[in-house]
Amino acid sequence: MSLRALALLAAIAALALGAVACGDDEEDEGVSIPSISVPETVPTVPETPTAPETTTPEGGGTGAGGGQPDSAENDVPPPSGSPQERFEQFCEQNPGACGD
Repeated sequence: MSLRALALLAAIAALALGAVACGDDEEDEGVSIPSISVPETVPTVPETPTAPETTTPEGGGTGAGGGQPDSAENDVPPPSGSPQERFEQFCEQNPGACGD
């Protein structure tokens, strides 16, 4: 059997199966669609733990900032390699993205 004849036979078989599968629409009238119910619940959001506050001893402390808290007037650089440092680097490279 040639490849062309085999392809033709496969196409005829597919059409025959498609015609059988279509059937009569009136037979489907007895089919009911099951209903489902979803319980109404309010999703809960887990509490986000807060980082403990750190304090610097009065009288100066060590490092940049002189022991004063980080603020607009006293920019204390974040620890090297920290997420805060990566954020500040991103803001320096993309000033419009950080509200500057």
